[in-house]
Amino acid sequence: MIRGRLLEAEEAYQWALRSGISKGEPQLPVAGWTYLGLGELSHQWNDLDAATTYLEEALKLGKWVGAAGPLAITYTALARVKQA
Repeated sequence: MIRGRLLEAEEAYQWALRSGISKGEPQLPVAGWTYLGLGELSHQWNDLDAATTYLEEALKLGKWVGAAGPLAITYTALARVKQA
């Protein structure tokens, strides 16, 4: 994403989800980073509904883990989506 390769980033995030980090209950906490990335991509592409869905899933996983850093980043991303 940082290099502007958004389609490649989306492919990597989708691969991560298909590889099993989001399968089962509970999902692996690392899936939260994947949902965060997909949310930011969706925001870039102005798909605000998808961005909201992905970011809310990232928040759910972040709260389960209790990691402040990822939560702060995700809340900030969600605020930008809501503002848009």
